[in-house]
Amino acid sequence: MLHGHAVATCMGYGSYLARLEGFITEQEFKRILTLLNTMELAMWHDIMDNHDLVAAANKKAHQKRGGNLCAPVPRGLGSCGYINELSREKIDTTLDAYKAICKTFTRGGYGIDMHCHDVGLEDPSTVAGDALKGLSDQSTGKGKQSEQPSSYAEWIKTAQTSRNADWTLNVMSEPAQNTANPPKFSKFSCFHDGVEQYAMQNTSIVSKNLQNVHKVTTERKLFAPCMVGSLEAQFLRMQTQLKGAKRVLDVGTFTGMSALAFAEGVPEDGKVVTLEVYAETAKAAQEVFALSTVAHKIDLRVGSAVQLMQQLKSQGEHFDIIFLDADKES
Repeated sequence: MLHGHAVATCMGYGSYLARLEGFITEQEFKRILTLLNTMELAMWHDIMDNHDLVAAANKKAHQKRGGNLCAPVPRGLGSCGYINELSREKIDTTLDAYKAICKTFTRGGYGIDMHCHDVGLEDPSTVAGDALKGLSDQSTGKGKQSEQPSSYAEWIKTAQTSRNADWTLNVMSEPAQNTANPPKFSKFSCFHDGVEQYAMQNTSIVSKNLQNVHKVTTERKLFAPCMVGSLEAQFLRMQTQLKGAKRVLDVGTFTGMSALAFAEGVPEDGKVVTLEVYAETAKAAQEVFALSTVAHKIDLRVGSAVQLMQQLKSQGEHFDIIFLDADKES
């Protein structure tokens, strides 16, 4: 299913759950569904009949969100609330009831051109590779549950290293060769091999400050895929400048590339507070900062991000941008 249609089914079902919780009125609920239907987006897809799969997905969400479902739903139009618990019994009853409501709308609640193959894209089931492994076990709940890593560092070692075995360098230190015409690239989606390299070759080279992050990261044999890379660094700096931000909170320093990008984006009197829990990576980041031209703008703090952010809140600190790029499960 195309992403927009998938999101729309979640929005529709989420609005139904919000209606049951009393977060929105019946009129507001119908207004949401009418909007989705009028825009020819999917309110319903037959995969939602697989209640086992929905329950398995919710279980994964609980694991990744600190024991809470944290399902965002409307709490009044224009505002957001959250549902933290959705029992299996409630999944069964609410999905059936929501399906019956969708069937009263045009096209039975289905969207127009819902699937990748409807618009000429490849079928993800044939190209998704490892992403689909174990899906059948998840949907029935009978699969063997793997042990969860005890820390972010262990997760990097046990899961991410193998996942990123084919990772290629995402920082360029030399500009690509000039050509008379823009280089051709036949793909129009971000999910094709070569698209990031193509984009990097047609983007301004990052500063020496940022190039040094890559140098230190590889020399220390730290997990380089955790770096945001040239494209994201340039994007973060540009967004900071466009917003006119003066104070930035960077949660998850790693070896400092995002913090440096923000520091290059804020004005001379700006400040970037960056938080890192691991002493080894924090030490590497501090050395990188010290060698940079924007070290005076960066305040590196080492420790639990939750505790450090509570301290910042108690101190009355405010930020124009908050960038979360850390151990999101904690």
